[in-house]
Amino acid sequence: MLVGDSASLTLNALPLQAQVRLDGVPIGTAHDLLSRPVPVLPGQHVLEVAAPGYLPATVAVSSTVDWATRVWLELVPDRSR
Repeated sequence: MLVGDSASLTLNALPLQAQVRLDGVPIGTAHDLLSRPVPVLPGQHVLEVAAPGYLPATVAVSSTVDWATRVWLELVPDRSR
C-alpha cells in the first residue's frame, strides 16, 4: 500500500469464537479482531463470519482512503439442529 492509499476495517462480532474471513482469506476470530483495525486497500471487500451452531453471515463492505469502516454483526443461532 502506498502512503495516503490506506483504509481500514474494524469488526465487532458475536459470538467471539466466530471465524472471520476477509475476501476469502482467514484473518482470525471475532475475539482476535475485537476493535482492532484491519488494514485494507480501498474498495469493495467481503467479510464472512461463521461459528458452529450459528447461521453464517456474509457482508459486502466498501472501504475508503483515510477512512475507518466499522462493522457490527451478531450471528443468529441455527435453530434447525
